[in-house]
Amino acid sequence: MDKNKVTALVVDDDSSFRMLVKHLLESYNTQQFEVLTEVDGESALNTLKSNSNINLVLMDYLLKKGTGIDIMKRFREENIAVPIIFLTSSNDYRTAVEAFKHGAVDYLLKDSAMGISLPKTILKVLESSEIKRQREEVENQNFLTLKKEEAIRELVVTMCHEFNNPLAIIKMSTASLQRQKFPEINHTLIDKLNAKVSQLEVRLKILRDVNIEGHVAEST
Repeated sequence: MDKNKVTALVVDDDSSFRMLVKHLLESYNTQQFEVLTEVDGESALNTLKSNSNINLVLMDYLLKKGTGIDIMKRFREENIAVPIIFLTSSNDYRTAVEAFKHGAVDYLLKDSAMGISLPKTILKVLESSEIKRQREEVENQNFLTLKKEEAIRELVVTMCHEFNNPLAIIKMSTASLQRQKFPEINHTLIDKLNAKVSQLEVRLKILRDVNIEGHVAEST
């Protein structure tokens, strides 16, 4: 969000109310506002798709073409996640519950919104939305990190397993060779091979143990 300017979209079919909100916000001294207006859901949807700078929507409940809740349902279908403040002339808590259910982040009566409380509410909503966005970003990053660590642990376990089987076969084969009558030079080579196999087994065990201990530590 541009901290120097807040762009709000007002969706209301009452032209007087739209102009009143536009004047109220754009004349607010503490924060610069840009106010866009639309009269119905389809126009609002097109505006949001074409303008990525919109920070917030002020949504009226009763419109000539459907309701604000109908529009919010469309927003969700289109994966539009802009914060929405729901506006209504009716003090009906059931409408508020329905609005919150479909994505509204706040709910205001039109009469009480026509004052300094409206810009303050908008700024408070945007601040809360930004904090939520940052928290979700951290949670998503932590989730991705966890998944990467789990994938690495699984890879280590698989790798250790894949190495252990051929190493066991090599040890069995060298043990069989050592029982045969070969010149001394061949026995020396076999001893060196056994030593290398043993070293590799030790390293694999260390790698596997560290992997398991790290997983146990994270779980606790």
